[in-house]
Amino acid sequence: KQWSLDNGINGLYVYALESTDPLLLQARAFNPKTGQNEDAATGVAAAALSLVFKKNLIIKQGHFIGKSSQLMITYHHPEEIYVGGRIVESNESV
Repeated sequence: KQWSLDNGINGLYVYALESTDPLLLQARAFNPKTGQNEDAATGVAAAALSLVFKKNLIIKQGHFIGKSSQLMITYHHPEEIYVGGRIVESNESV
């Protein structure tokens, strides 16, 4: 968090392959400048990540903050990417 604030960077999205399945990833999104340290499900970042792999993805996110979510990314081509999934709703104000 402090590194992000010190360097004026917001929206750090880190990911790792979760298993030998190349479609399954674990991701975390850190957004300290918004007042919310970590996001449970970040669709726009997940869609951008599909541009790196150029294929459909399943991304698990939010586990470390107790809001496990799963995003399913359908990649057709760079101008046609669909994001869906299961998320945990929160009544917290940001």
